[in-house]
Amino acid sequence: MTAPDSEAAPTTVRLIFEYKDDNFRLMSQTPVDIAPTVALGPTETIPGEYVEVRTQTGETVGRVKVHPPITSSIEVFPEDHSEPIVRTDLPQVQGAFTVVVAVPPRADHVVVLRLQSSAPAAPGGVPSEASLTAPIERVELGTFRLGPR
Repeated sequence: MTAPDSEAAPTTVRLIFEYKDDNFRLMSQTPVDIAPTVALGPTETIPGEYVEVRTQTGETVGRVKVHPPITSSIEVFPEDHSEPIVRTDLPQVQGAFTVVVAVPPRADHVVVLRLQSSAPAAPGGVPSEASLTAPIERVELGTFRLGPR
C-alpha cells in the first residue's frame, strides 16, 4: 500500500538566492541527493535571516538559517599590521547564498524571512541590552513559488 501524499518523504532541494539590498531573487531550485541544512523550528526567535518552507495556506513546515548572515558592513584589514581592523558600511548590500531544504509534498513556496529585534542596536551594530529582551519582528523579504519536484 502506498502512503498518502501528505506522508510521503520530502524531496531535498538546493535553493540559490541573489540579493541587492532588500530585493531577493530565487536564481535556481534543484532537487539534490544530499542531506538538507539543519532545520530549525518555526518558533525559533534568534535574529537573522531564514528561509521558510510553507504550504499553500501559509503553514511553516521547515526553516533553515541563512549562512553567512546578510550584512551591511565589512571588516577592512589595514596594510600596516600595527593598525586596527575597522568595520565599514557597504554602499550597497549585495550577494548570494545557498540553502538546502527538505520540501514535503504539501509545500508550495518559500519565504526569505528576517527576524530582528524591535529595539535599536548599539553603535556598530552590536546588540544593545534592550534589543536582547525586546520583541522580535518578522520581516518577509521575498516569497518564491516552488517548482515541480
